[in-house]
Amino acid sequence: MLRAYLTVLGMDFTMMAAYTAMVLLAERTFRAGSLAVGALVSIGSLIYVVASVFFGRLCERVDRRLILVGATLCGTVSYVGFFLAGHLYQLYVCASLNALAGGAFWPAIEVRLTHGVTGLTRQRRIRNFNLCWCSSAAFASFAAGALSDLGERIPFLVAAAVGLVCVGLVSQRDAEVHGEVHAAEPPGPEPPDPLLWASWIGSFAFNAAAAIVLGLLPKLALNIQCTGTEVGIMFFAMRIAQFAVFLTLGVTSLWHDRFRWLFAVEFVGVAGGLLIAFGLSKIAFVGGAALVGIGFGGAYYASLFHSVKGGRIGRKAGIHEAIVGGGSFFGPAVGGAIAEVSGCLIDPFLFLSTFGLLVMSSQTALILAAKRSRRT
Repeated sequence: MLRAYLTVLGMDFTMMAAYTAMVLLAERTFRAGSLAVGALVSIGSLIYVVASVFFGRLCERVDRRLILVGATLCGTVSYVGFFLAGHLYQLYVCASLNALAGGAFWPAIEVRLTHGVTGLTRQRRIRNFNLCWCSSAAFASFAAGALSDLGERIPFLVAAAVGLVCVGLVSQRDAEVHGEVHAAEPPGPEPPDPLLWASWIGSFAFNAAAAIVLGLLPKLALNIQCTGTEVGIMFFAMRIAQFAVFLTLGVTSLWHDRFRWLFAVEFVGVAGGLLIAFGLSKIAFVGGAALVGIGFGGAYYASLFHSVKGGRIGRKAGIHEAIVGGGSFFGPAVGGAIAEVSGCLIDPFLFLSTFGLLVMSSQTALILAAKRSRRT
């Protein structure tokens, strides 16, 4: 499993670093406007959604090692392409390749880690997976920014080098899964799982919330004279809160198959949006970002945990990742449109909280309906 965890660390680092460096390269070198940069991010998100569903299903039918090798190679090629790009349209091609690589890699590695295991082993692997990508994401944004200051294309060279290491890591077969191709199938159709659906709904909403914080909080913070370092601290607070949630949920099973804890952490996330909107201070922004991180961390963990239970885990892992990509696209798109129409950067964070409350209401209705149907 060590090679799998190292690959998760490496791939998340390369993708997050490339994302940060790509935006900086588009703005500084190619003088891309807001619309062009937004399209660059949006196209990648949409490709990621489609690829996640497709490759999630595919990894139930073919050797997952082949998918992982192909995904890491595709990602590495995209980083080389970013480094060599001489025109803006070439960034769109590279971003599309990178999104395709992510859509193939994440469902496959999630199934790779959780296939054929249950109980404490599965819980430990999900925890370690989440801690790996979260810690890597927290470091990658800082590293990409620092490397871009040395040279706008240097982050892509580093990403390509790390990507090649990842190719080597996934190319080796693990003895315990030698010859494994198919994911476990249930003996018959799986009964509907209301917690799975509630977790997916929550994951979409709070991925959107986290994306609003990452995309729009910097502009709001700069309006009250925050420095770039202080904005970085806000993002770091969100990642640390996320990391703490992943660690807590990974060492206890008290929350398993219970909706109340999910409701609680999502409420904390809603409170984070309100704190940002009404606090309007540096401390409020740091605290609000951390609270949103708690809501996002809990919703994401629940979505992954329920997706890799039972059968057809490839299909469900693909849907889980598609929801992550969909929420990451929806949040900034709608939040940015609201800010553009209203002319107020506070409104997206009010939307964040309002949408979160509506989602929590729908989740509650879904769980209550399932309980009533079981009684009848």
